[in-house]
Amino acid sequence: MNKVLIAITRMDIGGAETHVLELCRALKAKGLDVYIASNGGTYEKELEDCGIKHFCVPLHKKGPGSLIKSYNMLKRIIRDNNIRLVHAHARIPAFLCGLLKRKLKFTFVTTAHLDFKVTWYFRMLSNWGDAALAVSEDLKKYLVNEYKMKEEDVALTINGIDTEKFSPEVDGTEIRQEFGLAPKQRLIVYLSRMDADRSQPAHVLVECAEGIYKHDNNAVILIVGGGDDFEAVKAEADAANAKIGVEVIKIAGARTDANKIVAAADIYVAGARAALEGMASGKPVILSYGQGYLGVFEEPILEAAIETNFCCRGYEQTSKERLTADITKLLDNGKEQLTKLGEFGRNVVVERYSMERMADDAIGLYNKALKMSDDEKRWDVVISGYYGFNNHGDDAILKTIIDDLRGYNPNIRIMVLTLRTKEIAKQHNVDVTNRYNLLKITKRLKQTKLLIYGGGSLIQDGTSSRSLWYYLHIIKAALKSGVRVMLYANGIGPLNVEANKVRAANVLNKIDVITLRDTASLETLNDIGVKAPVIDVTADVVFGVKNTAPEEGHKVLETLGLAGKQFFCISVRNWRTLPADFIEQIAAYADEMAEEHGLAVLFISMQSQNDTAITRRIMAEMKQPSYFAGENLSVNTYLGICEKAVFMVAMRLHAAIYAMKCRKPVVGIIYDPKVKGVLNDFKQKRYVEVEVVTASKLLKFSNEILNGSIENEYGEGFQNNAEVAAKNIELAAGLLKNQINGERI
Repeated sequence: MNKVLIAITRMDIGGAETHVLELCRALKAKGLDVYIASNGGTYEKELEDCGIKHFCVPLHKKGPGSLIKSYNMLKRIIRDNNIRLVHAHARIPAFLCGLLKRKLKFTFVTTAHLDFKVTWYFRMLSNWGDAALAVSEDLKKYLVNEYKMKEEDVALTINGIDTEKFSPEVDGTEIRQEFGLAPKQRLIVYLSRMDADRSQPAHVLVECAEGIYKHDNNAVILIVGGGDDFEAVKAEADAANAKIGVEVIKIAGARTDANKIVAAADIYVAGARAALEGMASGKPVILSYGQGYLGVFEEPILEAAIETNFCCRGYEQTSKERLTADITKLLDNGKEQLTKLGEFGRNVVVERYSMERMADDAIGLYNKALKMSDDEKRWDVVISGYYGFNNHGDDAILKTIIDDLRGYNPNIRIMVLTLRTKEIAKQHNVDVTNRYNLLKITKRLKQTKLLIYGGGSLIQDGTSSRSLWYYLHIIKAALKSGVRVMLYANGIGPLNVEANKVRAANVLNKIDVITLRDTASLETLNDIGVKAPVIDVTADVVFGVKNTAPEEGHKVLETLGLAGKQFFCISVRNWRTLPADFIEQIAAYADEMAEEHGLAVLFISMQSQNDTAITRRIMAEMKQPSYFAGENLSVNTYLGICEKAVFMVAMRLHAAIYAMKCRKPVVGIIYDPKVKGVLNDFKQKRYVEVEVVTASKLLKFSNEILNGSIENEYGEGFQNNAEVAAKNIELAAGLLKNQINGERI
C-alpha cells in the first residue's frame, strides 16, 4: 500500500479540513503517495506546496446531478491512478466511495469527525467502509450503537497538531498591529467555522461583550471564521458595538494564519481542533463549541474534553452567564496563573496529540483494512456446528473456538452458522447466518477463506442421516467455492449406514485438515478409508478453555447450601435407548450414595430441553434430598462446581470433560461412542452402556473411587491436554496463512 486517495467535501478552513491537511502532510512524510479529492478551497495551495495532488470534485453538493458527476470523476481518478485504498472524511464522499468500491474493488475506510442525524434517509447515505477511525471515544460508541459497526472495526485516532506551527514561540505582533490593538489591551480570540450548526458560541460571545467591557475596558474580542452564518454574526457584532459605543468586537472572516492569530491572544475561546491549536500555543483556553460547553481547560475537565474530542458533546450549551464568568475570571488572573494554564494545555497536546501518532493511527487502519480486503473475502472464517440449540457443550465449543481464533488474531472476521442468530451475534460479536438458509450460506462461503467444522460429532448418522447429509452439503459447497476446510477437534461416528460411509469418505478425503478429539474417531476414519487430508488426534477444544472465574460456581454452591460440604454431580439426558427403569435406577443409586456415604447429590443440566425434565423426574423419585444447579450456566460456573465435587457421573460428554479438566474421577453412562472414546483416552475406565445401566453398577464404580487412590490416575500426559488442544488453532492459523498444503503431520 503506497497510494491513498483522501476524499472530503471541501478544503476550506474548518476542523475536519485542517485534520485532513495535517494528515496528508504526515502521511506524505512517511512515504505514502497521497491524493485528495474535494471541491477545493483555502487549503488547496498548501496541499500542492507539499506535493499532494488535488482533484477538484463537487463533493460538497447533494443534488442528483452533482452526485452523478462526482461519482464519475472519482471513478476516473481511482482508475487512472491505480489507487487501492480510499479514505473518506464526510458523508457524501463516503456514500459515493461505497458505491464505487463494489465496482472497482478497492479498500475503503472512513473517519468520523462528527455525529450525523440518524434517519432512514441519512442511514441510506452513510457508508463507514471496511473499517473506520473515530476522533473520540463517544464517536466510536456512536458508530457502534447507531450504525451497528463492530467495535474491532472502529479505531480511535486524534486530531494531530503541528506543535512547531502552533507554539508559544510564534509572534502575534503582526496580528495585534493589523487590528489596531494597543499594548495594554487584552485580546480575547474566538475561532471557529461560522456555520449555523456550530456558531452558537459566537452569538453568545457577542451578547457577553458589553459585560466583559464593563468589567475590563481594555478587553477586545476578535471573532474569526467564515461560513454560512458569518453575516449574521457580523450584524449582531456591529449592533453590539453601536450599543456599547466602542468597537469591542472585531470580526475577521476565514483566515489561513490561525497560528499567528492564536499567538496574539491573551484568552482563547474555541472547541474541537481549534481548541487544541490554542492549547499547543500555550494559551489559556475556554472550551466552547456548537455542541456544548465545558469551560476553562484545566485538570478537572481533562477526561471529559478528551472523551468528546474537545467538542463538549452531551454538555450544556454555551450560556451568556457562564462564558462571561469564565472570561472575566481569566481577565482577573495574574500572568503566572495564565501561564500555568497555558503550560498545562501545551503539555497535553505534546504528549497526546502529535501528528506522527495521527499518521500512525491511519496507517494502522489502512493495513488492517487492506488485510481484510485480501482476496476480496469478507470473512476469514465461517464456523459451522450444532450451534443455537441451547446445548451447553456445543455453546462452550463455539466460545472456545472463537476465543482461540481471536487469540491468534484479535481482528479476525468470523461468521457463524447457527439457529439463534441474534443471540449468538450479540453474545460473541460475530456475523451470523441461519444454519438452514442454504442459499445464503452458499453465497457467504464464496466470501470467506476458511470453513471450520467446530467440535462435536457432526460426521455421524446416529441421530439421523439427514444431519450427516446437511454437514456434508456445507463442506461440498465450500470446496466448490475454493474455500479451505478444517474439521476442528471433531468426533467422528457412529456411521452405521454403508452408503453414508462412502459419502463421508468421498467428501472428507478432499478437505485440508482434520483434527480429532479421540483415537476412536481416528479408527472410524481409517475404517471408512479417509486418508487424503492432514489428520491429527488433538483433544476436545473445551480442554483448552480457561477457568477465569471459578467463584461463579462457588456462589451457586453457597446459594444451595453446599459450600464446604462433600457432594458429587450427576449429568443425564433424555435418549431414545433409555431402559424403562432408567429413572428408578438413577434415583436408587443417588439415594444409596446419600445414605451410605453421606454425600450430597447435585444434578446439573447441560441442555434444558433434553436434560432438565428427566433430571426433575429422578429428583422426584428419590427419597433423600437432592439439589439442582440450574439451567444455562456459564463455563466458569460448571468448572467452579466441578473443582469442589468429589466425582462426576456423566452421561453428557462435556460434563465429563469439565470434571476431567478439574482432575476429578468420572463414572460414564455411555449413550454415544464419543463419551466412551474420550473417557478411554484419559484412562477413565469406569463406565456402563446406557441400555444396561443399573444402580448396582454405578455403586460399584463409585465405591472404587471412594475407597481407592485416584491422585495419579490421569497420568502425567493428562497435564498436557490443554497444550494438545491448542494444536487445533495452530493448524487453523496455518490454513489462514496458506502454510498447509495437504502434507500429513
